[in-house]
Amino acid sequence: MPAPRFLGPEAPPADTLIVDCARTDGAATWSHWPDAPELLTAWRADTSTGQVLRILAQDPQQCAAFSWVANDHLDVDGVLAVACACRGTDILPYAAVLEAAAECGDFTAWVDESAIRLCWHLHQIIGQEQAAAGIWQNRCLERITRTLPEIIDASGKADRQRDAAWQCVSAARARVQARSGVTVEHLGDVVSVIWQRGEYGHAWDAFLGVPSHDDMPTLALAGHWPDTCFRLAGEHRPAGTVYVLDAPGHSWAATVRRPRVRWPDLGRAAHRLQAVETAACRWVTRPQAAQISFVGQLATVDANGQPAASALPLATVAAASREALRAR
Repeated sequence: MPAPRFLGPEAPPADTLIVDCARTDGAATWSHWPDAPELLTAWRADTSTGQVLRILAQDPQQCAAFSWVANDHLDVDGVLAVACACRGTDILPYAAVLEAAAECGDFTAWVDESAIRLCWHLHQIIGQEQAAAGIWQNRCLERITRTLPEIIDASGKADRQRDAAWQCVSAARARVQARSGVTVEHLGDVVSVIWQRGEYGHAWDAFLGVPSHDDMPTLALAGHWPDTCFRLAGEHRPAGTVYVLDAPGHSWAATVRRPRVRWPDLGRAAHRLQAVETAACRWVTRPQAAQISFVGQLATVDANGQPAASALPLATVAAASREALRAR
């Protein structure tokens, strides 16, 4: 079976399978990225991990034909796609939890508890290897590939950080569902969720985090509304409200099960909101908004690009967002 490899800027060996990115300088690329080569219909899935698992189930010799499996970034879907392709059919009994964990990691999707805990366990491992000395990416891929069944098993066992994260997310989800200290409005394609800043604040860009200290972890906002809804999240502070308009978590990828969602041009909305803004914040669109949230479309930031409070009321911001979505 092939071995894992991290893709640097140089071209990989000719017999390399590239997964979960758009690079095409190997022998083949299997990826759900929108600018990656399109796979056979029977092999397509919402995540790159799902694609690899389908290929392993249908034609495992496809993976065995390569000497290396490589990726150019390390997140849950990326490392799982590499590890599954390297391990082969022995990983298929775990296919359901692996694919769900990849969806949780890449889309902040609300899936079952076992998959969420596996996602967080992989975040912990990536963080541990990144904090250590040396060429951590290759070491991380090798570790996860070698021990993946053990990682899956350990994910369901007690762990102080993962247990605290589950309690944090569960409590926040309960507040959202009960509308307890959280204002929720759903009109058209926009759901607005506003909460009061508390003890911990909110980690806006916590893509590889384990959210044990967060007033409103992003995962707590997942799965309540249709997959086509944009989410206007707001953290109310004494000086005003920090706003971030997120597209659906899957919308950046080439999905097959989840609906495709086009991103709007929010330049006019940002200009109009800035014109009536009385606070010191700036209204920004992508790519600056993506620095706050991976699928962020519109955000309020300070001069350093960090989340900042707006003085505008929710109704004004939500109306501008809905107008931009109608114009798509």
